[in-house]
Order: sequence, then C-alpha cells, then structure tokens
Amino acid sequence: MTIDISVIVPFLNEERYVRRCVESLLASDYPRERCELIFVDNGSTDGGARIVGEYAEVTLLTETRGKVYTARNTAIGAAVGEVLAFTDADCTVGPRWLAAIHDAILVRGATFAMGPVRFASRRSELLDVIETYRNDHIQYVIEHQLWNHLYGYTNNLAVRADVFARLGLFAELPVPGDTELVHRCLRQLADTRIVYCPDMGIDHLELVSGRTLFRKLVDYGEFEVNLPQVRYAPPCARRRSGAEAYSARLHRYSLRRRLLFRLGVFACNACFVFGKWRGRLRRALGKRRSPRP
Repeated sequence: MTIDISVIVPFLNEERYVRRCVESLLASDYPRERCELIFVDNGSTDGGARIVGEYAEVTLLTETRGKVYTARNTAIGAAVGEVLAFTDADCTVGPRWLAAIHDAILVRGATFAMGPVRFASRRSELLDVIETYRNDHIQYVIEHQLWNHLYGYTNNLAVRADVFARLGLFAELPVPGDTELVHRCLRQLADTRIVYCPDMGIDHLELVSGRTLFRKLVDYGEFEVNLPQVRYAPPCARRRSGAEAYSARLHRYSLRRRLLFRLGVFACNACFVFGKWRGRLRRALGKRRSPRP
C-alpha cells in the first residue's frame, strides 16, 4: 500500500520525552498502514535509542556525522511518503495531526503546512499570552502572505516530498535550516503554497518556563546570521506585519492581560535581538558554537 506521510523525528539525549512522542504518533487517528515513523538517533548517550527500539512500528536510524539537519536529511533519503512531516522528540502531536497534514497537502494541494505550537501544561500566565501571540503571528503572516516575516519550525512542519527532489535537502545550518528551506522554496518555485492548519497542533513538552523559551530565542537570534536570504524579517520587525495588533484585537484582553501581552512580546523580541548581536560579535571574533539541544 502507498505511504502517504513519512514522519521524521531526530533525537539527541531525549530519554525524558521520546516515549511520549512515539506514543502520541501511534495514537493518531490516521490509518496506520498509510504512514511511516522514522526516528533518527543523532548520537545519544542516554537511553533514548533503546526506548525507540522497543516500538516495532518505528524505523530507527542512526546519524552521528553531523547535527540535527544532517539527521533529518538522512531520514529524508530513507522516506517513501508523498509528504514528509517533521516534529521533535520533545513534542507530542494531537490525534488529528496526520489527518490535518493529509488534508492540507494531499487534498488541498499545499506545498508546506504549519500548525500551532502549544507550550507544556505546567507554565505561567506570561507563557500563555506568548503562546497565543506566536501562533496568531504565524497564522496572520501566512494568511496575508507576508513572506518577509515568515519563519519555519521543524517541530511542526509538513512538506511535499518533491520539494526536496526539486531543491535539494535542508541546508545543514546550526538552527534555521527550516526557515532557509521555506524561503528557498518561495524564491525558486513559483507554485509554492503555504497553509496554516489550526488542527495541526503539537505540544512542546520542554517549554515549561519563560526562562527556557527566552534562552531558545537568544539561540535563534544568534544563529539567524546563518540565513543567506534577505526576505526574512526577524521578530524585532514583527510589529510592522500587523500581527501584534491583530492578536490584541482578537482576544480582547483585560488591562492586566494586555500588559502581560506587551511584556511578553517585548521580551521575545529583546531576546532575539540580543542573540543576533551576540552572533555578530562571535562572527567578528571568529568564534563558533553549537546550539543547545
């Protein structure tokens, strides 16, 4: 039987989360025989590979020659699905995740599908408003085709497999290989179509505090210097997209929540800008570093 969707999940020392990731995928309401699950061990030293190996339904590969995009590229070479769906081992997917991807790409003809990323359940009110804004932002940008404000995120991304045949694999960058791919496709393929799917939701289990999120945003800002294209506008420019005003109007926040919303957006932007300047400084000094897992 034809495989519709190949799910690709790289992992590195994710023993704490990987079982929940696998089981969320196996609990999907999508026909099991029409999808394949490919997990790629990127050099784990904990028990993550052993846990994945317990599941006969999962194909386990090993790739230790490079970082996370090398692992994803290895899995792409082994995948047979018409659609390649990406998530991370510290995430769980909703029961309709695969069905939403099928509808967006195989039925509606999209090139890319993206969906909401929810933070872990143990979190603060500040993270609540940040989560809402980040999902509102990506939906607004996609629906208004504001591509200079668009970023990719491979913890919740689906792509037609023929994109990689036409354009090549992920650039093996430290972090923003997903954003680079999306913008490469927008530049080179005139028929590129990107959709946002509210039903294509995941839970990012690691994000339980503002500190964790802000640390990641600093990393994203630092490694944004690796992006070769000029079409991407970083979060410090997002106010001009209209997404912030849209999100504030949509939710009719109380005064307290509006203040938290403004604080959250400012903090996210400040972390990204700080990371960007840190990346420029490291480049000027000739220093390199790897992103945190």
